[in-house]
Amino acid sequence: MMRRKMWIGALTALMLVGGTAVVGASSNTDAKNATTAKNYITVEQAKTAALKAANGYVEDVELERENGKVYYEVDIEQESKDVDVHVDAVTGKVLAVIDQDSDDDDDRDNLDTVPAEVKITSEEASAIAVKNVSGGKVIKVELDEDDNRYIYEVDLRTAKGEADVDIDAATGKVLSIDQDFDNEYED
Repeated sequence: MMRRKMWIGALTALMLVGGTAVVGASSNTDAKNATTAKNYITVEQAKTAALKAANGYVEDVELERENGKVYYEVDIEQESKDVDVHVDAVTGKVLAVIDQDSDDDDDRDNLDTVPAEVKITSEEASAIAVKNVSGGKVIKVELDEDDNRYIYEVDLRTAKGEADVDIDAATGKVLSIDQDFDNEYED
């Protein structure tokens, strides 16, 4: 009987210590990820690094995570081809330059140069979006043509979820703000 009580006591202690270690390890990982996210370079810094690696026009920037590595994927349009440049989100180092065949993307605008109708830069559109979404951090900026009108589509991450802001590329006027606070951002 005494042996059985000792076994039960030993197993209980082992389970408590093991569970505490798992919870502690989980908390440390969450804290590390939160600290790392604060240390990401900005979208503008990623664009600058990408344009040093490949000349052209920045069409799109997205924050990506693959195999534990966080990077910005910067889509650059050139005259004869499209290029994706991967920039490390923490160091700003160019990880890869990947040539893309633009013929495979029929639904995408082929903007070899900035159209004359576009009067504001993607940086200005980003600033307008951040001003309109409290606590937002830009994760993607894309210039699209919609009904013969050029629009910047700016995606932001906030503490509460995601927000999408459409901005007229000629006037800088905010056309729409769509905030989705039901689903937390996943990178």
